[in-house]
Amino acid sequence: SMTTGFQLPPDKRRGSHHRLRKHDEAEQPSDVLQQLEQRSKRSSILVLMQSAVEWASIVAKGEPLLMQKLVDLLDKAPEGRDDLRGTLLGSVEHLGETVDGLKLLLPHLYHGLVGSSVLVRSYAASAVGELSSRNVPPLVYEAFAVLLWDQYVAVHQSAVHALRFFHLPEALRGRAAQALLNLIRYYSERAGEDRFVVECVSMLASELHRLGRAKSEVAKYLVQVLLKVDPLYVRSELRWLSHSLGETEGFVDLLLLHLPMVRADHHRTDEALELLEALPAEAVQARRAEFEAIGRKLATDAPWLAAHTIEVLTRASCWAEARQVAQAGVDAGEPTVRNQARRLYCQSMAIAVRFEEAIGEGRLVDLAQISKQWGDNVLERQEHDADVKKRNSRSSFPGSL
Repeated sequence: SMTTGFQLPPDKRRGSHHRLRKHDEAEQPSDVLQQLEQRSKRSSILVLMQSAVEWASIVAKGEPLLMQKLVDLLDKAPEGRDDLRGTLLGSVEHLGETVDGLKLLLPHLYHGLVGSSVLVRSYAASAVGELSSRNVPPLVYEAFAVLLWDQYVAVHQSAVHALRFFHLPEALRGRAAQALLNLIRYYSERAGEDRFVVECVSMLASELHRLGRAKSEVAKYLVQVLLKVDPLYVRSELRWLSHSLGETEGFVDLLLLHLPMVRADHHRTDEALELLEALPAEAVQARRAEFEAIGRKLATDAPWLAAHTIEVLTRASCWAEARQVAQAGVDAGEPTVRNQARRLYCQSMAIAVRFEEAIGEGRLVDLAQISKQWGDNVLERQEHDADVKKRNSRSSFPGSL
């Protein structure tokens, strides 16, 4: 085949590594800008090395001779060049897609997992996440599981991230779950680690759900942790977390926390709204006061979100709270033309709540009066819209200008 003769020219085989070594051996500049430029250059060289090795592993896949040559690079990496060894190990995962390639790679991978180099262990942990789990021997997973307890940040964070892409054997899952819990307890008390905390919580919550322990004390603790982290890192995980912690006490509070952060987007439906609307009635009733409090604030700042809150409350038959939310929008602000549109909108929501409440309680005799209130509100809104249109036309420039 066209790949059997593949071989880098002699002057290119160690080009990137040679440039990296020369770069690291060069005298460090004292100027800050020059230091930043040097770091950027080093990063570029590493990316080039990674890309070259990954491309080579794709070409070599399925070709025994080429695979052997590529794996031999791990043995030829100079002593002390952990960055090179780690880069090679982290970029040859394509070899692991074949049985023969995996056999060649496993000794180096295992050595990387249990070796003394922090950098190589972190690369090795990431490499495990890229492998097909069908042919990986248990010994590799055992070595990987130990890295979740590694004292070095680069190692255990790489291991946690890799864990998202495969399942450990059942015998190791308990130990991995305990490691995740320890990491959550540690990092939740440190500033600037919210992203990693959410990643750990997401995986541990999934394991608790699998074990049928979504209502356990540990699960409740995870919800409390999520309530304290920056919501920015939770929003993208809300739907996934709802599958694992949706039945956990306090998860409703997490959704309520995110409700004011919802923004109007005509291209997609916000997940926080969808999850709130899917809550069972008993969950809403248990937090009816909290729903009312946040709904009253939204009625002033974001009436369209208050409407969603009212919808959730009425589906749970929390009529009084729904009426209070709508009335907050009617009473808020000065009686200006600008505020009149919001007032009429919230008034229509209040009337709709009274109508649903009357039906729910069997007070059919009240429906005629409530229907008249609705009709009056519609007329008032139409008059207001016409007045606004008239005002806008008076303030417009003549078409000839």
